[in-house]
Order: sequence, then C-alpha cells, then structure tokens
Amino acid sequence: MSASIVVPNFTVEGVRKFFTEAGFVDVDVVTNKEKSYMEFGGKKVYRTILFAKGRRPVDEKSEL
Repeated sequence: MSASIVVPNFTVEGVRKFFTEAGFVDVDVVTNKEKSYMEFGGKKVYRTILFAKGRRPVDEKSEL
C-alpha cells in the first residue's frame, strides 16, 4: 500500500472529510475488525485501522 496515510489519531468522519476535500466521490470508510498492535515513541498501543476507498469523478463522457 504505497498510498497509505499514517497518523496517530484519525476518526471515520475525519478520513471521509479528508478524501472528499481531496476531490474523491463515493468515499467509504470502514474499520478493521481486529485492533493492531503498534509502537509510537516507545509506547506500546493498540490501534484501530481504518480503510478508505473512493473514486475520482469522471468529467468526460465514456467512449463505450
């Protein structure tokens, strides 16, 4: 996942807003069912991973 965004704290609505402001439409954000164990600054914490998907709007007419 070369296009991942890693931050210590994000909400579902915050992620949806981020992608919408970036120009994506039909944005969907879901949480990973299992929490992931990570270390931040030497502190061991469990984090909920968010997955987002969306699409760029197509302004041109399809040739098909």
